[in-house]
Amino acid sequence: RYDSVQAEQGTCGVRKTMKKWDGSKEINIHQVEIHDSTPHYHNKLTEIYLVLEGGGEIYLQDSLKKRSTEMLEFDSKEKLKEGDLVIIPPKIIHYAKGNLFVEVIGIPGFIPNDLVPYEK
Repeated sequence: RYDSVQAEQGTCGVRKTMKKWDGSKEINIHQVEIHDSTPHYHNKLTEIYLVLEGGGEIYLQDSLKKRSTEMLEFDSKEKLKEGDLVIIPPKIIHYAKGNLFVEVIGIPGFIPNDLVPYEK
């Protein structure tokens, strides 16, 4: 039950993690309040976002297209609202803005050092 889980600050915002990496590497499930998340990507993890409440925007960019000498321009900016589902494959830089309450499922489960921050 989420009401028995302690909240913690994460890359995307304040989150409550129901199932996290424990060596089994199968799945990670958490709820997160997103207002202005930090751009990042995962080398191996696919994330599934289900918007439970609120609205905002998600920005997506193929990390393989980035060039160290150029400012990152995001390929896609999608509006999000309650009920929307977004699948973010590995190596896609992403961040969200707005007032979002999201269920995030990571497959495989969170792997230490898989998250790579990206400066906007």
